[in-house]
Amino acid sequence: MTLINRLTATFTVVLALSVLFAPVPAEGQGSIETDRAALVALYDATGGANWTNDEGWRTDRPLQEWFGVTTAADGRVTELELITNNLTGEIPRELGGLTNLDRLLLNNNNLTGEIPRELGSLTNLTDLQLGGSRRGSGLAGEIPRELGSLSRLEILVLNLNDLTGEIPRELGRLTDLTDLYLALNDLTGEIPRELGSLPKLERLSLSANDLTGEIPRELGSLTNLRMLSLGANNLTGGIPRALGSLTNLDRLLLHENNLTGGIPRELGSLTNLELLWLHGNNLSGEIPRELARFEDTINPQQNGVILPIEGDGIVDPVDSAADRAVLEAFFDATGGANWNNNEGWKTDRPLSEWFGVTAGASAAGQDGTAEIRVTGLSLADNNLTGQIPRELADLPQLATLVLNGNNLTGTIPEELRRFENTINPQQGGVNLPVGTPVPALPFVATLLLGGGLWYIGRRRIRAGG
Repeated sequence: MTLINRLTATFTVVLALSVLFAPVPAEGQGSIETDRAALVALYDATGGANWTNDEGWRTDRPLQEWFGVTTAADGRVTELELITNNLTGEIPRELGGLTNLDRLLLNNNNLTGEIPRELGSLTNLTDLQLGGSRRGSGLAGEIPRELGSLSRLEILVLNLNDLTGEIPRELGRLTDLTDLYLALNDLTGEIPRELGSLPKLERLSLSANDLTGEIPRELGSLTNLRMLSLGANNLTGGIPRALGSLTNLDRLLLHENNLTGGIPRELGSLTNLELLWLHGNNLSGEIPRELARFEDTINPQQNGVILPIEGDGIVDPVDSAADRAVLEAFFDATGGANWNNNEGWKTDRPLSEWFGVTAGASAAGQDGTAEIRVTGLSLADNNLTGQIPRELADLPQLATLVLNGNNLTGTIPEELRRFENTINPQQGGVNLPVGTPVPALPFVATLLLGGGLWYIGRRRIRAGG
């Protein structure tokens, strides 16, 4: 071998070694060129020529001019939004090279194949949405455990696909997650207890899968949760009492499972609850009174076993809003802020805790509801001033009214005549006449009699005012 040939061979070996051991770009690195290559790979893999809109794609135009692409000031791709754009085929692994990507939205297309594990390297992602368009023709295979490395992820939507296997426990690491949608798939196994470690989670939808086992009581730690949807699975066991801690919950959907046991009274603490579906289970016992308003979604007629409402259908009575409004008007009209004692008045406390107020439950109506109505008002010697408002007569259950020893003026409303002796006894000082003082009406035939009484027609009214 000549010297030239030896030098050529040596150079070839050195060149090969330099390529083989060339440094690999660190995670998060990349360039506009690598981003462009990743987008071209997506276009080719998902039938780009048939997309609904492919303006700018596979041209030399800047990437921000490609439909659905958003870039930062440095030209790197930060958002890719191709929702409902007729993408078909598989998601290429090259998308894992979009290392500056913040949002990847490919919902409602016709994507198939598996979710690339390489998406787990997109550590800047906050929003990943790969929801399908219909069952039976969506993404398949298991949810990659690598998605648990997306530490900044806030939204993960994988619903309406054909995903199988178990829900990765690694998703419990996504502590910034607010929305997790895995509904309408073929997922199996138990609900990971690790999902109870997502402090910011607001919406959790796992319905319409083949999940088994019990509902983890750890979900009761998700205090920011507003929606919990676990219906249409094969869940067993009882409804955890811990769910009563989810006080921000407005939707709780546990229908069409194999849940057993009673309905926890603790669910009555969910004061923001607007929707409760428990039908299609094997629940027993009674519907807690606090949940009687949800009877139709707990125990519809077609559900088999009839669950009675606890307490013969009578819901715990509540204060009458009308009576509360009357008392507040009375407070304002008689200088309530200056009373000797006004404890509880014009607060959210029960009416029975307002000073001087006696209240009791009225008879239940046909719908099983009852109200707390005011039955007595005793405020003698309490520095009441001003006039007695006529609205006080709008307390239909009022049986006792004691207002003597105050500084009231005006007249006693005619409707309160029966309380005259406890409003204005002879020793009470100021003389409050009953009814409206008789006006000067010269055109009305009147007869003045001794004793200071007027007769107007057949009505006898004490003169005064």
